Amino acid sequence: MFDKDNVTENYGSGKSIQELMNAAEIVSACGKDVQRAVGTIIQSCLIVNNKGATYKDVLLAKVDDLKKLAELYRSASGRFKSAAQELKAGKPEDKVLNDVQAYNVFFRDQLKSEQSELEHILSMLRV
Repeated sequence: MFDKDNVTENYGSGKSIQELMNAAEIVSACGKDVQRAVGTIIQSCLIVNNKGATYKDVLLAKVDDLKKLAELYRSASGRFKSAAQELKAGKPEDKVLNDVQAYNVFFRDQLKSEQSELEHILSMLRV
């Protein structure tokens, strides 16, 4: 039997799969950038007579938060990949994308919170 809705979903899901995989790659790269920043902060704290050493306590406390942020990026990347796999397996696109949308709201809120805290730390280092 011909199912018009199913044909439409299958036609559109190919593009959604590609977009989810692209998002996973971008988010994964951001997580790796955060990990590199953590290493740089730790090195900066070890150099005597620089701003990193001056604010060592604040920066090292933030390193733990940055590690959590990198983990959040890793988790989001995995979620996007998982959603793409669900689409490939035939799960209805609207259900998969609704799940992704809910996760995106959580992810966005977490990033906004971290961004404002990090901007405050950076402003201290620029002084």
